[in-house]
Amino acid sequence: MWSSPLLRARQTAEIAARRLGVPPKRIHLTPSLAPGAAPRQLLAELANRRGGGDVLCCGHAPHLDALLAECIGLGAQPRTALKKAGVACLQAALSPAEPARLEWLMPPAALRRMR
Repeated sequence: MWSSPLLRARQTAEIAARRLGVPPKRIHLTPSLAPGAAPRQLLAELANRRGGGDVLCCGHAPHLDALLAECIGLGAQPRTALKKAGVACLQAALSPAEPARLEWLMPPAALRRMR
């Protein structure tokens, strides 16, 4: 679980960690998820992480929208508009040269109904 070091994203990461049974000490704070960071910065950091596997990222709009666009190969121009507490799921490509695949987007209202 990765998070922007800013308060609201950290709080969101802590809530998600509790719900998912992830120890809070496993939350990795990274400036790559802070507003204004270049999307490529996070992609490089993810590529260099140890272990592989799934990563849940908590950040800020519109930065996460730009990150999604970059990941799926549409440049850094946002194509989505995640609301606060909105969620997107990406399937990473096997090769860094290939774009990721956007699996789904879920608005906060849909997540509340899933409780």
